[in-house]
Amino acid sequence: MIGHLIDRRYLITQRLSSGGFGETFLAQDTRFPGNPLCVVKQLKPASNNPKHIEKAQQLFNREAEALAQLGSYEQIPRLLAYFTEGDDFYLVQEFIEGHTLEAELQPEQRWLEEQVIQLLKEVLTILVYVHAHGVIHRDIKPANIMRRQQDSSLVLIDFGAIKQVRIQPDGSGEFSLAAPGTRIGTVGYMPTEQARGKPRPCSDLYALGMIAIQALTGLHPTQLEDDSQTGEVRWQHLVNADPRLMDVLNRMTRYQFRDRFQSAAEALQALEQALQQTPPTPAPLPIPDPTLIPELIHEMTLQWVEGGQAHSQVIYPNQPSCHLGSIRIGRDPTRCDIVLSDITVSGLHVEIFFNAQDRSFYVRNLRETNPPLVNGQLLPYGDRQLGQGSTLRLGNIDLHVSMIVLRQYPPGHSPLTPRQPTPVAEPIVQTSKPPDGSLPYPPETPPNHQGGYMPDFAAQPLGVLPVQPVAVPLEATQPPKMKPGKNFWGLWLMATVLSFSITGFVFSTGRGFLDGPALGLNILINLIIGLAIGSAQWFVLQTVLPRSTGWIVATSLGLSLGALIEQLLPIVVQGTVVGGVLGMSQWFILRQKRSQTAWWILVQILCYWGIWFSPGIVSGLAPRLVLASLIYGAITGGGLVWLLRQPVSREEA
Repeated sequence: MIGHLIDRRYLITQRLSSGGFGETFLAQDTRFPGNPLCVVKQLKPASNNPKHIEKAQQLFNREAEALAQLGSYEQIPRLLAYFTEGDDFYLVQEFIEGHTLEAELQPEQRWLEEQVIQLLKEVLTILVYVHAHGVIHRDIKPANIMRRQQDSSLVLIDFGAIKQVRIQPDGSGEFSLAAPGTRIGTVGYMPTEQARGKPRPCSDLYALGMIAIQALTGLHPTQLEDDSQTGEVRWQHLVNADPRLMDVLNRMTRYQFRDRFQSAAEALQALEQALQQTPPTPAPLPIPDPTLIPELIHEMTLQWVEGGQAHSQVIYPNQPSCHLGSIRIGRDPTRCDIVLSDITVSGLHVEIFFNAQDRSFYVRNLRETNPPLVNGQLLPYGDRQLGQGSTLRLGNIDLHVSMIVLRQYPPGHSPLTPRQPTPVAEPIVQTSKPPDGSLPYPPETPPNHQGGYMPDFAAQPLGVLPVQPVAVPLEATQPPKMKPGKNFWGLWLMATVLSFSITGFVFSTGRGFLDGPALGLNILINLIIGLAIGSAQWFVLQTVLPRSTGWIVATSLGLSLGALIEQLLPIVVQGTVVGGVLGMSQWFILRQKRSQTAWWILVQILCYWGIWFSPGIVSGLAPRLVLASLIYGAITGGGLVWLLRQPVSREEA
């Protein structure tokens, strides 16, 4: 799905999550100015039976309409669109920038009562609205409650598991995209009736109550004991909280659903009454800022050997440096953050930056001469992704990416100006272990959050997490793309001329030796010429547009299809047809990398008109082929240089 355009509008850029009912993706709305981010949910029916699919279509439309009504509430993501493609159903929702409560509910860290009360008030108010529209969420958990960055408000997300119901006096209901009796929910937050496939509005209240208990105790619900006689959760002995608040939570999390609050409005009213009865305390505890949560920061460790000494440097997003948003490497200490003394290294050689959209580190070449090698491959222009184990060669110096981790730091941490690389003892792969023993990290001294650097014992990180996709991308400043210039145009021209001229000359002179129908032979020849030209051009293009292998297929198919169509049309329009078909094929590849590229079709038509009139300028087969390839390579190369030098939005980066 990554890189696919669905509904001819939403470009899938990243998978966020997957489950039994489908998958969730991050996408760009290509029809809206600025290509804003949105969330696309792909829902799969429970059965392939045509009758079931037809019924699922009706239920899907009904649920989408319910989501559209819910989205008018400011603390629920807006539904932007819903549609079907094939047998799959798609929902497109507003992208919420922020973090989930999972980041705030750290193990063995307890919230203050005031924070828990505020959580209950906000989410109960949302549930009053949700339940009033006949909807049960069924999967309320910390990962589905977000703290919106804009105003720190809580937002209830992921209604992919909702069940639209007609709420009866006893709380029963009907209609579901899932098969009857299907269990939807998360262990620890799911009450017994929901586990049996019969959720009720008070099932959402149970889940929210368990989140509040988790915040008070610092323990995940699965770590709490149950009473063997009654089935009730035993947690009261673990906290010293206000009895009134504990009573409300006890009522929300009763084992029997009949003993709970039957509506969010009832629970909210009971909470407010309990607060009104609470006597004022002479010295209330200050409520800490809930946004001061542990920082999660991607870190990449770069290691190398120079002058017989091993060195190590940690690189992370938004790291203050000579050039905002990147770490530059070279011999010039006035322009570089990592200074190498080897004479084969250029003064300003490369820069490393963090891409917030795919949460990956990239290296970008800053030299038209003396280009770097990335994993043994030349990088003459543009940038290339770095992974754990990647090797970057600058002159005679090899730099190794020994580790990429998502590290957790104390609240208030802020990146600092990188110091000189740390010399480390041989062997270069040696690492130390954090005190919690979670994952190894390099011997580079971690920065603290107040300024300067501190010894390991004074500034240990809270832990290291594996680098995995999360629902909300981390913010980072990304530098502009490298601008291709005359060298790119020269390489493109050379590749086009050589491939065009050689294959054209071979087939033109050897055509008499080939047998077969003229039409089929012409299509085959154009297919092979297209493969040759497309491969040569791709070799140059991939240096500035990674993952553009489709260019080879587009070029070969475009030329062969154009050759087929031109046989059916008058000779005066054949150049326009071939150029138009080839242009549309290549445009399909370019539009996935850059927006507003339809003019490329006109560029190809212009090229073929130039090729069409070139025989009248020179005589002889070889000169004509060279002139035609020069015209084609010069015009297309110039068009690409202009396109790639245009400003790139962060979504396209």
